[in-house]
Amino acid sequence: MKIKLYILFLFTFNLLIGQDRNKNFIQEWKSYLADNSTFEYLKLNSDGTGFKGFGKTIKSKDTIFINHFSSLKITNWNTKNGVLNIYSEHSLTYNPSIKYQIINNNEAELKITGDHLKLNIYPSNLNKTTFNRTVNYKNAKHLLGEQGVKKSPCIYKSKIFTFKHVDSLYIKASYKGFKDLIPHIVSCHPDYEYSKSYKDLPYQLKLPNNLNKWSFGFGNRLFNISLDSYDETETSIVIYYDFKNENKEFFFSQIEKGKEEKKTINLNNKEIFLFKNWQNKFSGKVFYSNNIYVAYYTKDKRLEELLRNCITSFEYK
Repeated sequence: MKIKLYILFLFTFNLLIGQDRNKNFIQEWKSYLADNSTFEYLKLNSDGTGFKGFGKTIKSKDTIFINHFSSLKITNWNTKNGVLNIYSEHSLTYNPSIKYQIINNNEAELKITGDHLKLNIYPSNLNKTTFNRTVNYKNAKHLLGEQGVKKSPCIYKSKIFTFKHVDSLYIKASYKGFKDLIPHIVSCHPDYEYSKSYKDLPYQLKLPNNLNKWSFGFGNRLFNISLDSYDETETSIVIYYDFKNENKEFFFSQIEKGKEEKKTINLNNKEIFLFKNWQNKFSGKVFYSNNIYVAYYTKDKRLEELLRNCITSFEYK
């Protein structure tokens, strides 16, 4: 008897929830980020299921980041008293709030305030306040199709550098550049936000003779090319693409707040900022135009003079 009553209760409960699902909400919703290809995604189905997370439009086709840590599999949703309640399954140790205050909703728009995870920050109880924000979703059917990025071969497949012997200490590395770098890095790692476009001008710089191998690093609004040695000095010269100057602004804000010491030298008419990195390596960086900065890292302090000459030799061709 108790089992029958429990089943009846569940049936009645689900029926009541179903009655609170306004048809305006039963859509695919998108909110494009500044790069105009990555989007916050919300799908609400008539049966109460759905998905909340991120995606990217590449060559007019959408890829949803189903396995990203920011993904929430919606098991039930309903609306009540101006609140959208979203129940979900996820692999997080932090439980996002189920409540989203409805600011505006019609067939074309859904604007809600609540816990919206971010593509570049792993959520925890320590940073949960950063996720409380407003997202203005648009009905995917109403978007004009002007979003997205073209698909180009991944930069891994390009021979981006040529090397020329200079003397017993240096080689010259010449970088070929791209009319638009973004499609070439999106093709490698689509699950980051980059920039809408980036004209990557050819450049050149001197390197120590043993730094003729390169690798790539990807992140939100960031990309880097690392030229490395494979010896006990663990020496690298890294060319950073800081698409929104966020790293640069953070670096100077830490100095301004007194959290980092400003230690600089001038060489070849360039200002080098000196520091120790998280691996306790001797390091220096120079900021250039076009959202680029160049840094060196080494365990061998005796190499610093040579490496400083390298990072100050950077120039566009």
